Amino acid sequence: MTRQKRAALLLSFLFIGLLSGCAGGWTVRVSYRDLEQLRVVQTLGIDYEDGLTRVSVSTGAGAGEDSAPILKTAAASGIEEAMEELQRYSSGEDFLFSHTQFILLGEEAAREDLLHCLDFIERAPQMRADTPLFIIKNGKAASLITQTGGESYDISAVLAALLRDAGSRSLVPIGTCRDTVRTLSGSGSALLCALEAAEISLVSRSAQGEEGDLTALTAGCAVLRDGALAGYLSREEAEAACLLLGMGGHGPVPLDDGTVILTGSDCETRPLRRNGAVTGFSFSLRLRAAVAEAGRQGDPDPERLRAQLEETVFEWACGALSKSRGLRADFLDLVRTAERAFPGQKIPAYGAWPEGPAFFLSVTAEIERGYDLRRPLTLEGGGGRA
Repeated sequence: MTRQKRAALLLSFLFIGLLSGCAGGWTVRVSYRDLEQLRVVQTLGIDYEDGLTRVSVSTGAGAGEDSAPILKTAAASGIEEAMEELQRYSSGEDFLFSHTQFILLGEEAAREDLLHCLDFIERAPQMRADTPLFIIKNGKAASLITQTGGESYDISAVLAALLRDAGSRSLVPIGTCRDTVRTLSGSGSALLCALEAAEISLVSRSAQGEEGDLTALTAGCAVLRDGALAGYLSREEAEAACLLLGMGGHGPVPLDDGTVILTGSDCETRPLRRNGAVTGFSFSLRLRAAVAEAGRQGDPDPERLRAQLEETVFEWACGALSKSRGLRADFLDLVRTAERAFPGQKIPAYGAWPEGPAFFLSVTAEIERGYDLRRPLTLEGGGGRA
């Protein structure tokens, strides 16, 4: 191509750009005004009530003046229509959903039509499937969104703190929409972090007295089965389920003689056969922990702590296994475990066992004491090593 032809082609592109308004000052001013009206949604809530779908949003608190979070809620016959209602009655503000950080599902929405909510999140171009998802136990998402926080923070800040602490202070995982869809497709059951609304005490209320009345606390896990909410695991049962799944965490475990912190774990799950048929599963759970705090009664005995830890986690795990059998929910992925162990053998569906599979559980623990600050400190030795 000659230099003259390249120059002519470039001039034609510039001319087309001018005709389309790309270089016009008026267009720049319009785009700037639209950006001023743009509100990025941080937390989205979905509830079902009286045959309608309610959508609630919070934009999060900013750093400058007039940066208090915007809280809105609207109800319609569907999620998309409710989102349009939010736009219609928002005084010209344009909500952006593509950067949503958290999605909350009220209990009724999770129980009645969870799959519809997940399908919308997966399909809607303005939503992200990798957004963390929570179930509100015994409550509504709208209540938490509209009654948490004030001018300086909102429910998004509370959830961000929970997400930061999830790996260090709790074994309960926080899953995304995509994780949930994948797990439901594989085993028919899944676990999701559950939240519950709690009233803020007067001690923790803002000095200005302008903050909301509620905050969110973790409440174990919601058990999903066949595309709907089936029940809940307590916080302890949820932590035990994660240990049985091999998702070892680093959460504290209070005991009678002190508090230990789990530093690692592993679990061997083996399907059991009788007369060629899978009849149950055995779990060998091994824990590693370190002493975090001694009890008031004095220097803890490592053997007593070990026994207490084994007994405590054994009770938690029994509760999780009992819920799995009672709810007929294979959130431990046992059917696929049996299929991998016995390829080619037909494994019945988890709910096909008349009384559920038999479970056999063993828990063993190792305790490390670390430094004992109750012993006298010296310049040479520092704290005493147990």
